[in-house]
Amino acid sequence: MHARTRSIAILALLVVTAGCLGAPGVGDSPGTGIDAAPDGDTMATAHQDGLAAAGSYTYTAEAGATVDGRSAGSSTLSAAVDLNADRTLVETDTALGPATTYVESGTAYQRVGAEEPQYRTLDVNASAGEVVSTDVAPVIANHTFEANGTGTVNGQQVRTFEARATGSNATLPTDLGAGITVESVTVVLSVREDGVIVEQRTQAELALDGGETDGTYTRTVTYTDVGDTDVAAPDWVDDAREAGSADA
Repeated sequence: MHARTRSIAILALLVVTAGCLGAPGVGDSPGTGIDAAPDGDTMATAHQDGLAAAGSYTYTAEAGATVDGRSAGSSTLSAAVDLNADRTLVETDTALGPATTYVESGTAYQRVGAEEPQYRTLDVNASAGEVVSTDVAPVIANHTFEANGTGTVNGQQVRTFEARATGSNATLPTDLGAGITVESVTVVLSVREDGVIVEQRTQAELALDGGETDGTYTRTVTYTDVGDTDVAAPDWVDDAREAGSADA
């Protein structure tokens, strides 16, 4: 299949995975909440517990792909989450322009577009923490991590854990479709003392069209303002409510 078609397939992946994946931690090692060789269940549980204890956070996911060294698209999604107030504000780009979704107490208010925005209101069966997945299990389930030193991310002390898989062991949480093979995957986790991952980087080397074409897929997930994120209702929420009433 042509490289252009594969570019479209990978671009679709960027959209599909914009709100997926998460972060980890926990254990007894000094200077971090993680053992030297953490298991996936322990890491995933510690990450979720750390976010819940903090009560709020800002999540950002940036993904990009290349085919034959040329960009095949990119996507960015950010979500400010206040677990205590049960509020989430999600911002991303769509084919119709920038989209902002505000979720409060099971109701989603959405604005799409810039110059002539469209509004709608939806009932969603999700709490603030469920609107954007923070579950790291799909990422770490198929990998064995090793400690790779310490460092700082956004001014926070972290320990780094890295996993690399090749061949049949190299997988991504989302199927790329026919004709695209994952040749290798590297995942790097930066974990602070309470077990929250402040940064997760995934890079995959791809083979397209039976190996005739090379591609890459990269994704970086960060958690910032953990415990210090406030979410307020946007000033256009009343417009979304009116649009929802009109559609009812």
